[in-house]
Amino acid sequence: LSSLIVQTLAIMFRETEVEEARVKLLFAKKGALASRMLLALICDPQAEGQGAQPRSEVQVLLTEYLDASCSLLFELLLLGHETSRCFSAENLVSVGWILGVLQPHPHLLSFMGYQVQQVVRVLSRLQRTSLSPVQSVLLFQRCRLLLACLQNNSLLAQHLRSNFGEELRYFV
Repeated sequence: LSSLIVQTLAIMFRETEVEEARVKLLFAKKGALASRMLLALICDPQAEGQGAQPRSEVQVLLTEYLDASCSLLFELLLLGHETSRCFSAENLVSVGWILGVLQPHPHLLSFMGYQVQQVVRVLSRLQRTSLSPVQSVLLFQRCRLLLACLQNNSLLAQHLRSNFGEELRYFV
């Protein structure tokens, strides 16, 4: 269910133009709603499932959720970029603000590490197989997400460079 909700939100942001009224609603009260949504979006990629479901099924669901959350985060970063270009200077929404909200999240670094690992995994297989359109879009979104982190958040940039420097240099 959570994957479906996140996928729906990603499509909602992708399918609509940036409108000042919607941006004001989403980021009212100093972005309280957007902050809660952003913090709920990030999860631990190594989370172990609890319950009766087999480990492989839990892993498939987690992968689906992580893909959807990357897509939604990409759309929100795109919204932040567009609103900072289109609306007033005192506008709260920006890529830096979004990444700043996420920075204290306990699983942000592992979430971003997972995104790097997925980019490397896909790029290392490109010589043997071609990507589907969905896989191509997700690869683009992951690369843009990582680029936004490298350009707009010094903590994330330092983490990515120190832990994934070789991968970023040779694959990305």
